[in-house]
Amino acid sequence: PLVLKPSRIGTPVCCRSCCGSSHHSLPMHSFAALAKKAKSRPHGLNARQPKEEAQESTNYESIDDFLAQWREIQQQACEAQANLLKDYLEANDAKLQEILKEHACKPLSDANDDAVSCKVAGPQKLRVPTSPPPPVDADSGDVDCNDEIVTRDAKDATTASQEQITLQNTAQATMNDEPEPGEDEEDLYEQIDELNKQEDMLDMWRRSHGLHTVDKWCTNYLKHPAGWGALLMIHGIPEVTGRLRSKVENYAIYSALFLSVSMGWLADPPDHMAETCEALTNFHFWECEIQKRAFAYLLSLGTFAHMLSILLAMTFINVLNEAARDSDVIRMFARGKGFLATVRVQYAFRVGCVADFVSMMIAAKVWLGWDILVLSIAIIVVMHHHFKKTAGLLWRSAGICTYWRSDLGGKPDADDPYCIDFPLSILQERARYARSFKKKRGHVV
Repeated sequence: PLVLKPSRIGTPVCCRSCCGSSHHSLPMHSFAALAKKAKSRPHGLNARQPKEEAQESTNYESIDDFLAQWREIQQQACEAQANLLKDYLEANDAKLQEILKEHACKPLSDANDDAVSCKVAGPQKLRVPTSPPPPVDADSGDVDCNDEIVTRDAKDATTASQEQITLQNTAQATMNDEPEPGEDEEDLYEQIDELNKQEDMLDMWRRSHGLHTVDKWCTNYLKHPAGWGALLMIHGIPEVTGRLRSKVENYAIYSALFLSVSMGWLADPPDHMAETCEALTNFHFWECEIQKRAFAYLLSLGTFAHMLSILLAMTFINVLNEAARDSDVIRMFARGKGFLATVRVQYAFRVGCVADFVSMMIAAKVWLGWDILVLSIAIIVVMHHHFKKTAGLLWRSAGICTYWRSDLGGKPDADDPYCIDFPLSILQERARYARSFKKKRGHVV
């Protein structure tokens, strides 16, 4: 029988260094305890079988039997640790499977090998001494393993620290990676440039197409009844149409204000105007009847005039909204007499204002007497004087007809004749360009 003598050893642990785990490594025991455990596990029996089924003898017939049991214990411990680490990695992070592949414990291919090795794909590799550890006494349980524990823990800490740093760097690089501009972004810029180019082409087409139909009318700008044709060539369609919208909309808004008053008086006249004239005789009877009818007729005239102003303004704006091209707006003034439409809106508003004002004076005369008419006439004269003076200065200093066009009564400066040949040449050039529009491959060239 083999006699074991006491000695100080440390149990070499394979998979602690290769798998990087410090929680599932094989604990340090005395050589006698390990020998007893190996002897208690006969070949072919499971490690979890009851202890009473194993032999309790601690003696070995030869050193080869002891080494066989020693290798078996080491291999089972290594495989157990690998399985635990595999379960942990699969449950927490699938990206760490590469670590498991690099630190996989592989079984020994040769049963007669004199060492238990755990082959690692990395640079580290742990081997167990080829000769058996010095025997110790079976009854001795005191083993000083401080030196080997410190060495092994230092190696484990270094390996774990390196792996953790590698994983952190990989994760940080993955999060910080940004896609570089590629073909998709370049294609997007090309599409944006193409859209901008098409937008410019469409704007040019909208401003030029159809101008050949109004070219002749624009050329005869000296025969226009007003200056709106010249304004269209000078300022452009958007500016002039904006001015016209503002003009007719203002007339329509103020007409609606007067309309609200006149319609209210027609539906419910003042009490002194609703009284009958039957109690009066001779002149006073006819005076009363004439005043009542004049009041009602003038209110009706003012109501109709303001309603006409609103309807004309709405029609003008609606047609202007449906004009598709610049040439259509010019044709609206050339053939549709757009200028006369704006003038009629203006005159209808003025007629309605005068009718409403006279009807108000009649109601005031019935209420107070003839003296209110004298006061009203005096106020009208003063108001007209100030209005005519201020408005005349404004029109004669800036109006295209009242200042610039001498044929319509304007008085321009001697060195400022009415001539718009340059804007006319630009319009004619656009008209010639519009005639050359052709379609080629779906694009206007």
